[in-house]
Parts: sequence; C-alpha cells; structure tokens
Amino acid sequence: MKYRFANDHIIHLISQRLLLVLGLAVGFVPIIAFAQNNAVPLVNAPLVPSTAVPGGPAFTLTVNGTGFVPGSLVNWKGSARTTKFVSQSQLTAMISASDIASATTALVMVTNPAPGGGTSNTAYFSVTLPKAAVPFTATSMNFGNGTAGGGQIAVGDFNGDGKLDVVTISWFSPSFLFLPGNGDGTFQTSRLPISLPNAPAGEEDGSAVANLIR
Repeated sequence: MKYRFANDHIIHLISQRLLLVLGLAVGFVPIIAFAQNNAVPLVNAPLVPSTAVPGGPAFTLTVNGTGFVPGSLVNWKGSARTTKFVSQSQLTAMISASDIASATTALVMVTNPAPGGGTSNTAYFSVTLPKAAVPFTATSMNFGNGTAGGGQIAVGDFNGDGKLDVVTISWFSPSFLFLPGNGDGTFQTSRLPISLPNAPAGEEDGSAVANLIR
C-alpha cells in the first residue's frame, strides 16, 4: 500500500507537468494575478450639500471625484465617517448632528487604503447661518511701499487649524499679510507684513507661505 501511494503521487505530478507542457505548446499560458496599487483620490468641489445650518439634523454627504475604491473613507475634520462606495467617482458619508452643532468650516478629505492609496485634496464644508445680505467695507493695508489693494488674495487653511484663512500678497513689495480665520466667516486682525523670500524649488504652489506662517 505504501509503494502504491508513492506511485500514485508520482503519476499525479507527472500528469500535472504534462498538462502544463501541452498547454504551453498550444498557446495557453498560466494566469498570474498582479496586485494593483490604489490611486490617490481626488475630490471635486462642491460637496453635496456644501453648507448646513448650526444645530441642524444628521444628513448624507455626497462626495464626487475620481479614484475612489471600495474601502475609501470620507474624513470629516480628520476623523473617518461611515462611508458607502457608490462608484469610482462618488462616495456618500453619514454626517451626524453633533458634527454640525455649531458654526465651523469642516475640512473634508478622502483616504484610499493600501496598497498605494493616500489622502486626497481638501474640500470645505461651511456650517453657518444664512444671511439675506452680506455687508462689505473697503480696507487698505499698508505694506510700507504701496497697499495690498493691488495684490493677490488667496484663501486656504494656511496655519493648519482647520479654519479658512486669507493671505494678501502685495504687487509692490516682497511681503504678505496673513488674516487668521475664526471659522465663522470672519477673520482676526491682520498680522504685521511677513517678508516673502524666493520660494524654494517645489514650493511655488504656496507651501512656502504656509511654512512661514507655521
């Protein structure tokens, strides 16, 4: 019985080898599965909905973009929320009433799991009371050599506190003004002008400004 088992095993191995050789001879090749890395997701603006009132009820947030996969997570202010994969271009997430209990600007991002994967760009969700009219007043900010009125304005979370800030860069001098956001649509008093050095290679997108502020 021992020899018979050994013979049967040898015959089985030989049969497998013959089948492989015959398959290659007629053009069949073994199928080898290669792992594919997940992409870094991209979030498109606006979010749906893009705003809510403080103290409102829970709701479903729709995030549109590209590169989504099963296992993608929507992050609200850095914390993952229960996420449903709809397609490679759409996710939905459950946002609780406690998430919008008070006025704030929420940073929304999508994270894809490994292999590959990563975190998307940021989309902003405003929790604020609607107003029938928004008053504007003109303000001149002196740089010492001209005013900020003729410069460029950029909006973003430059100091990493989860609130939208404003940066005004002068056309007339290599400096800028930084107005920290309060998270409710208003901004703190501008800091003194900050000298703007030549941006190092790779930081032409504004990261040099963020580094100076932080």
